[in-house]
Amino acid sequence: MAGLPVLSWVQVEIGHVMRGRVTGTWTACFFFGQFAGPALLVGVGCATGGLTNAAALLGAFALVVGAIVTHRSRY
Repeated sequence: MAGLPVLSWVQVEIGHVMRGRVTGTWTACFFFGQFAGPALLVGVGCATGGLTNAAALLGAFALVVGAIVTHRSRY
């Protein structure tokens, strides 16, 4: 599972009080993404003319969101 190193890193950074809540939230988001991801990709693919266009659009969106989150976490 690719997300385990990230989850381990987060557990080291947070306190013991929040560890269960953060781990549960991460797990819920991970599995919701596995459930909703294919439906989102197919839906965007129908709107953009194919899965290649949908993957490019969603990839660009993920890069923008990642850049915003990285920028905001530095301040």
